[in-house]
Amino acid sequence: MMTDSSDRSSRFTVTTADGLNIQGIRIKPQKSAFSLIVVHGVGEHLERYLSFAKKISATNCTCYLYDQRGHGNSDGKRGHISKFEDYSNDLLKIYDLVSSESQGHPNFVYGHSMGSIVAVLFALNHQAKIKGLILTGFPFKPSIPISGYRLKLIKMIGKTIPLQSIPTMINVKQLSHDEDVCNAYEQDTMINKTVTFNWIAEFYSALDRLKKNLVNLELPLLIMHGGEDTIARLKGAKQAVQLIHSKDKTFQIFEGQRHELLNELPPTPDQVIDQMQNWIQLQLQKLSSEKAAIQKEKNLEL
Repeated sequence: MMTDSSDRSSRFTVTTADGLNIQGIRIKPQKSAFSLIVVHGVGEHLERYLSFAKKISATNCTCYLYDQRGHGNSDGKRGHISKFEDYSNDLLKIYDLVSSESQGHPNFVYGHSMGSIVAVLFALNHQAKIKGLILTGFPFKPSIPISGYRLKLIKMIGKTIPLQSIPTMINVKQLSHDEDVCNAYEQDTMINKTVTFNWIAEFYSALDRLKKNLVNLELPLLIMHGGEDTIARLKGAKQAVQLIHSKDKTFQIFEGQRHELLNELPPTPDQVIDQMQNWIQLQLQKLSSEKAAIQKEKNLEL
């Protein structure tokens, strides 16, 4: 168990396919059994997950945090994306780094809110690379649904003035019951509070593609959602769980809780982390059993 991860944290930089520098931090325990990549939501930055990372790393986990392009200390225009797939392609670059450092240990991905969309799109294309997927605040049905004619209109505007920024429309008070968390979010100058028209068009287009392909997701999956989440509607998360064909899927609703479960009032954050830890340990046990069974079969053949 780690008692103090501060002296075991280190920074890294990954260069994307189009030449942007993505900044990140790894927090590594003395002994690591698995790795977890954290993908933050729209407007956020990795520092909002440092406390979580230090706690999860105490379970022999090397935790990798990074600022997505256009966020935090990473390169890219704030709140803008040319193609939504750029996010998942960047995640692949992060994964390649993690894989090179993990010494064959299992790798997992955790995505929150918009980051969960990125994580799922990545997983759909690279299911063999990771051993499980964790999602919170999954915006399968966002608070502001845009489809059909309205989406076509947004796309037209995005092509005309792609870099024009507008507010994200996130209701800060609906992030958490903890007023300190909400106030800190409003005052945090590192948080993007606007997105471009092209970002909106790309996000909703990606969501439409995800809805058509979610049925193909077969990875072990843990989804946790706040019962009072009005930013990513609970109804959407329930619908997503029904669509996913994975034989190993766990869906937990935290009744009365809002969008940012890790930033809710105690004891919810610790309960969420405990659920993650227990679920990952279960996946590790299954992997160990599968490995032992394969080895036994090989020995019988000999």
